[in-house]
Amino acid sequence: MNRFLIYAFGLLLANALFVDAYGQIAPLGTSTFGLSDRTQGLGLTRDYNPAIGANLLLGGAYLSDSPALPEHVGETYPQSGFLFQEAELALAAAVDPYLRGDLIIAFHYHHDEFHVHVEEGFITTLSLPKVTFRAGKFYLPFGKHNMLHTHAFPFIDAPLPLVYFFGEEGLNEIGMEASALLPLPWFSEISAYAANGNNDLLFASEKSKDLIYGGKWRNFFDFEKDVSLEVGGSYVAGKNRAGGWTHVYGGDLTLRWKPVQRYKQVIWQTEWMRMTRSSSIADALQANKCDGDNPPEVCQALKLQNDVASGAGGLSSYVAVQFAQRFWVQARFDTVGWPMGDLKDPIYRGTGLIAFVPTEFSAIRLQYSYTRGGSPSQDIAQTKNVHQVMLQFNVSIGAHPAHGY
Repeated sequence: MNRFLIYAFGLLLANALFVDAYGQIAPLGTSTFGLSDRTQGLGLTRDYNPAIGANLLLGGAYLSDSPALPEHVGETYPQSGFLFQEAELALAAAVDPYLRGDLIIAFHYHHDEFHVHVEEGFITTLSLPKVTFRAGKFYLPFGKHNMLHTHAFPFIDAPLPLVYFFGEEGLNEIGMEASALLPLPWFSEISAYAANGNNDLLFASEKSKDLIYGGKWRNFFDFEKDVSLEVGGSYVAGKNRAGGWTHVYGGDLTLRWKPVQRYKQVIWQTEWMRMTRSSSIADALQANKCDGDNPPEVCQALKLQNDVASGAGGLSSYVAVQFAQRFWVQARFDTVGWPMGDLKDPIYRGTGLIAFVPTEFSAIRLQYSYTRGGSPSQDIAQTKNVHQVMLQFNVSIGAHPAHGY
């Protein structure tokens, strides 16, 4: 599968970006070698190619110590050295007047190997009255950050609560979504979805027919010319590995000051989420005799979900200031343990970042973070304090659609 995706990537990029020996784009009606194109009768013309873009994230990291955090959170802290964080290939096009197609392929370097997977692939309706449908594999609309791709993160890494509850890949599922604008005097959008629920930390029911269900309500307000406010609420629920229900709900707030004068703005964004379960994962571990010498296969899945404390809440809040045409300075506070729920010890992280952004296609970012926390099996005396420094080069080529406001 990985070889096929890499081969397809090469063909698409060569077809979209090929130039001749003089640096000129090969004109329509000729092949990529400047010869007469005899394939137009077969429909093989670049007129119908999708918009193609690619993104590359490179850099380096310094980590003072391995963090004493749940395993699925600790794995997101790269070890000291050079980094190949991610590469993305994005294709998008209108299929016809009624449908649009999007495909995003991600390339990761993990455990000394490259991994290729379809990060998103979906179709969206274009002309239905009052409602828009989307079907395929996509980031579910929960909060603000979950729907972002890595190159669009406000910081180099994802917020701590999002990783703790959803995992490194976020809430990304195969399903179907419907969204509509409400007839209110301000911008108000509501969306609802059903999806497979394969997230190992929250759902992953043994019965394939058990879907997850959720939705989001998003509201946007303009105050005069310079200030805007966005407020949203999100919810998702589904069956977990123990057979009970997992519920996750959250709220987000984004306040933006952007005067008419260019190159100055301030953004304050806060997200909060909480997860609860109707059944005890610990009881399921005991019932399946997971402490024995030969535990059943289900025990591994149960232990993974047991690392996420039921009833715990998480908060992430950041401020980003653009103070010059090409410079940003940012600060973020993350915590898991608000409220504590079944969490033994709270986790805290503070992050600072400065960015040099020459154009919308490139950025150089330097980030420092301090993390204080412990794994579920440790007490407060064994909590570690970890310092991390990361440098990132963020580069985009080709078609580059605008990010959400």
